[in-house]
Amino acid sequence: MKDRVVVITDDPILGNLLEVRLMDAGYEALYASDPNSALTVLQENKCSGVMILAEAQLPETTPGELFRSIERAAKTPLPVIFMTDGGVDPELFQGLPEGLTDRLVKPFKIETLLGYIERFKIARGAQALSENPFEEGKGQIEACAERREGLPDASGKESPESDRESEKKHEPDDAVTETGAIEQGLVNLLKSFARRRLSGLLEIRDIPARATIYIDDGEIVHAVHDSVAGKKALFRIFREKVAAPLFHPQPVSVTPTIREGLESLILEGEKEAGIFHRIDTGSFDRPLTIDPEKLSAIPEMKARRGLIHILDLIGEGNSMKRVFDESRMIDSGTYTNLIYLIKKGIVTVQPQAAPVVRILIDSSADLPDTALEKYPSIYRVSHAGMPSSGSTFDHLFADLAQENDILAILPAEELNPAIRQARAARDLRMESYTARRRARYGRNVPLFLEIIDSRLISLGTGLLALEAARRIDEGWPPETVRDHITGLTPEMRLLLAPDSHRRIKDLVGMGGLRALLADLSGARPILGVRKGQLVFMDRARGEKRVIHGLLRWLEWSLKDLPAPDVLVRIGLLCGADTEEGGELDRLSEAIGNRFNCQETIRSRVGAVMTDLCGPNVLGVACLPICTFPSENRKNIGRSQKI
Repeated sequence: MKDRVVVITDDPILGNLLEVRLMDAGYEALYASDPNSALTVLQENKCSGVMILAEAQLPETTPGELFRSIERAAKTPLPVIFMTDGGVDPELFQGLPEGLTDRLVKPFKIETLLGYIERFKIARGAQALSENPFEEGKGQIEACAERREGLPDASGKESPESDRESEKKHEPDDAVTETGAIEQGLVNLLKSFARRRLSGLLEIRDIPARATIYIDDGEIVHAVHDSVAGKKALFRIFREKVAAPLFHPQPVSVTPTIREGLESLILEGEKEAGIFHRIDTGSFDRPLTIDPEKLSAIPEMKARRGLIHILDLIGEGNSMKRVFDESRMIDSGTYTNLIYLIKKGIVTVQPQAAPVVRILIDSSADLPDTALEKYPSIYRVSHAGMPSSGSTFDHLFADLAQENDILAILPAEELNPAIRQARAARDLRMESYTARRRARYGRNVPLFLEIIDSRLISLGTGLLALEAARRIDEGWPPETVRDHITGLTPEMRLLLAPDSHRRIKDLVGMGGLRALLADLSGARPILGVRKGQLVFMDRARGEKRVIHGLLRWLEWSLKDLPAPDVLVRIGLLCGADTEEGGELDRLSEAIGNRFNCQETIRSRVGAVMTDLCGPNVLGVACLPICTFPSENRKNIGRSQKI
């Protein structure tokens, strides 16, 4: 059984810190923010053998009154160590039994406190403080310093007792000695700044998080680590492998969030980092749930503000990482309270969620918003933010890859340079993306990042993206989806009727004079896309002939498929200047009469396609689905519009 100590202080930082440090030293500790909370626990539980560590100057009570209240609540005298500021009137302690009380002047080192506790134990015949003040039976809190496996898994199983005893044999006798967990180079640098009384910002580079230490006149006054600030952020920086810090000398005008001296911060940070390095952060992405029945069955919960604070955060539906980030406590304090709740069965760690697969497209895929709303796994980069360089793709991949696997389906390389830039960014920075993901999950999680050349443009690429999203929703693994879409790419048909020959003359190798004469005749070109290139197929004069030409060439392109009545998905696209109810409706009606359409999607072309083919372009994309591996054609309806 572990010895137990109840800490009573109205300073939450000190209370949580002492709770963590005592647990790190092998004690089972409880922090109460006021005497009433502590007394409630003592009244409701068996308390023989409990040690009390209390502030000497608590509101509305004196050391004598507190000692007698504790004795009445516990129904037995309990040893009390009073923490004082050094200037407390000695008369306050008159009448207190010397064998059961002592005074400890702040600030003090944890080693000093442990010495006081040991002297009390020796004075009482070396009797271990063995009875559990919180419940009958075996204590449930395991000090994080005695555990190497970190938070328990979702099953809540603990290591066999023999394993724990084996681990203890290898633990140092002094659990509070320095661990060397902070990079010595960073420690030396901070000490150098203190000696020279420098002011400025120490930027921590080459780590996944944005991190800065603010130094004023040699003293650390503030720190930022990603979304966390203050001492918690500083201790997170201490846990990093800092290789290339950069100091920016400048005046510092920031509200101080850190007030301790450097030596104290390093000592506390060493212990904090040492504890946290033993925690398995691979569970950080898991959601947490609360069992209300077990929560209501443990009476001391209402007296522990730290536990209530953690429960409030979990109650908002947060993951473990969010709880650590949003907690007001330093990470070791959060961990101590969280592991207590898990071991009590009040909180359960849910199974780890796998990375989400995102289908990445750019705005040139020309999918309508209604289709995107139906398939949230599709991530479309807007035209304003469309990647136009390798560095832009680098930022996009870096952000998405932390929590997502990525399957990018991009326009034909011959018609759009984006795919070359995307591949260059992936090949150059893949290790960096993997490192960011490892930092996010706390362990190695394979990253899937594939880029498919659709060999198409516009809604041809869009239909492939929709097919990929459907398969992702069905639970297909990303590797299977990639192979499926790669196999479908040659089956896609895309026909376009631009508004003039002159717009596309360079794309199809048409001379300027020939294009001018064709436009003067009133004819519109009909183009196909083959192997990533625009191909001139025909021209037609007048709306009916253009629609007839698109249908005729579509039928011709499908003639080699095995099924005589091919089931297809159709995408119809028109230019921004095309009137509603015009040729697009007539094209849709003609296709519905001639083809076996499972689904028809209507869309207006975006800026990229408008620049390429003009504002009045008309087109049809067709995806034959007769050979899809999971389709059951007998159960598929005929026409379904989005």
